[in-house]
Amino acid sequence: AYERVADIPLLTATEAAQFAVWNATTAPFPDNIAVHRLFEAQVQSSPDAIAVEYGVERVTYATLDARANALARRLRAMGVGRNTIVAICIGRSIEQIVATLAVLKAGGAYLPLDPHYPAARLSLMLHDARPAALLTRHALLERVVAANDAHIPLVVLDDLVQEHDATPLDDGATATDLAYVIYTSGSTGIPKGVAITHRGLCNFAVAQSRDWGIEPGSRVLQFASFSFDASAAEIFDTLISGATLVLMPGDALTPADELTTLLRNARISHVTLPPSLLAVLPDADLPDLRLVAAAGERCPLAVAARWSHGRTFVNAYGPTETTIGPCWHAVTPDDLAAGCVPIGKPIP
Repeated sequence: AYERVADIPLLTATEAAQFAVWNATTAPFPDNIAVHRLFEAQVQSSPDAIAVEYGVERVTYATLDARANALARRLRAMGVGRNTIVAICIGRSIEQIVATLAVLKAGGAYLPLDPHYPAARLSLMLHDARPAALLTRHALLERVVAANDAHIPLVVLDDLVQEHDATPLDDGATATDLAYVIYTSGSTGIPKGVAITHRGLCNFAVAQSRDWGIEPGSRVLQFASFSFDASAAEIFDTLISGATLVLMPGDALTPADELTTLLRNARISHVTLPPSLLAVLPDADLPDLRLVAAAGERCPLAVAARWSHGRTFVNAYGPTETTIGPCWHAVTPDDLAAGCVPIGKPIP
């Protein structure tokens, strides 16, 4: 007798029962809303709170919103609308956050490009995604032009005259519209562009900020490369919660001792780092650090044991196709005693 592969159960009866329990994840979420609307709600409730810090630069929620609105109106005049892809290659800066929000406010979806990526990789992404425009700045123009053999229209932000109308736009964006397109690592072939909707990003950011205790007064480090989906988590977890996003200085890798100094001096309360970096960070007194999350790699037990002392340590996991990460787990003493660092259960 033969059995079709499609008819063979993948789970035992016990596993199927556990699957049902772990997937009972219903929770209240904002309904049919675009992620930038959640940011705008924070603008209304705490306009004078600091939204983003980069070195000595600081911008309030109100100022960040106004600058993003002004650029969004310029993008709209250029033809950007719902589901229009716009590439952003600006480098780590407050302007990068302004541009990200502006693309969303214009109705578009952003394609994040790390200027330190090889030109061939940037070229691949531009050819594949075919964005309507590429936002950049003069300092990166030579590098961007070298990668832009797809001849995507360039918008050099330094050359734009400040638009005076900084009032919000009525973009009509819904939960099913695109929020961003981000490319996989390509470790198993050619990098693939993954299109993420506002529903996925909203639900993820609301769930993570709620579970991780990101709130007004929290200070979240923006560590990840802009082209890595963890950056979307860092940015939107923070800006929908009324917290402060602290940008890493520069775009290059920071030595471990300098990163530790930054965590202390910038009073970072929440940080997500790869386990390989957590393993080499020197010991230091970090009284403000309330939550450390490990992501991007398998987390060794020794890393979890060291960084869970006196704070919450979260092991997060997931492929970018499932909107950054579908599960996470706050490591407990029982986990450590059992010699296990679970990847957790499905989030709401």
